[in-house]
Amino acid sequence: MNLPKSPDIPNSYTVFAQPTRSGFFALSCLRDFTNTVIEPYAQAETETTLILDFSLVKVWDIAAVLWLIVALHHYRHNVGLSYLLRLPEGKDGMKPSDFDDYERSADYLRRWEFNKGLKNIASNVDSLLVPQQKEYFSPERPKHFYPDRKIIDNESLLQSLVSRRLVQIRNLSDPIFLGAKAISPQSIADCVRYFQSERIGDILNIQCGIEKRTADLFSDHLLTEALMNVQEHPNATIGLVAISLMGNTKELILSVVDNGDAIPQTIYPRYYRDLKSPEKRQAENIPSYNRQALPVEEKAKITNYATRAGVTRKMGMESQGKGMGLTYIKNDTVNTFKGKLRILTDGLCLKYEGGAAEDPKAEGWPHSWTGNLLRIAIPIEPHLQLRDVK
Repeated sequence: MNLPKSPDIPNSYTVFAQPTRSGFFALSCLRDFTNTVIEPYAQAETETTLILDFSLVKVWDIAAVLWLIVALHHYRHNVGLSYLLRLPEGKDGMKPSDFDDYERSADYLRRWEFNKGLKNIASNVDSLLVPQQKEYFSPERPKHFYPDRKIIDNESLLQSLVSRRLVQIRNLSDPIFLGAKAISPQSIADCVRYFQSERIGDILNIQCGIEKRTADLFSDHLLTEALMNVQEHPNATIGLVAISLMGNTKELILSVVDNGDAIPQTIYPRYYRDLKSPEKRQAENIPSYNRQALPVEEKAKITNYATRAGVTRKMGMESQGKGMGLTYIKNDTVNTFKGKLRILTDGLCLKYEGGAAEDPKAEGWPHSWTGNLLRIAIPIEPHLQLRDVK
């Protein structure tokens, strides 16, 4: 593999993550980067260090940021790939507009605390960065584009808001404690209580102009269900959640990811039993789930089946009242909020929009790591005034 060498780092090669023409790093950009560059290099099993260069990225999709963390964990801990990250920043000699764009991109990663996600990979985050960026996430480093804001709401309650662009990356587990029970019901409940105490509904109402009842519904129902859904994925040691605002598309983005067993894998036994007649269910053993052999179309059917009311991997008494999480998420996102839901799992991507009863669009999204991603996009009315735009 003939890749450009990095003269400042011995025995290393640099590969560039390619955003869109506008500099936007979307989930599709991450897919292309991992499949066409990182995977071939990882399979080559060389001893050189790969410099993963993200310096061309001007705008981030928060869902791609979270999914990138899961991917990086996989490549470091499961594949044994040696790599360092080069992150965007403004440099001398750039055009003023480019300089500001790259500084804004860097501030986004700092503001959303990308380093907290990276702690799932290495306790010393600096060890994952190129030597020139060891102080990239220094707390003393000022954020020019995402400063803290103080807002007085209609009840004269002084709220300290971390800019109108909302909630930074939060771990659903303690990165120091990695194990089969790293993500527990208690950790999920703690995160839910955090969002409630921070009055996310009020923040959405004040900062984004979302009607109060709708904002509270988002906070109390949709966000909670998205977090609780992570419990349904066995063997997850990483769980991440963040909320951001996409200014160019006028959408509020809620994303939750984990590195547990894929949705089609966990729901497969239930799917298989439900589609068989009672006679066949008793006469046949449920075949093992085969990730490699099962076609994408079948995985899509299984994953979509998991969004039906009452469908859960649990059996017997444990199944009572379960299996509504993905149903609520789909219905709230698509019907209540007129938004879009994307589920990325086990090599496929399902897209729900238009109506919850409609079949989703399915496409292959190859990835070698385990895990699940929910990307919930809620439209913000274009006529609403977005406050504190910087």
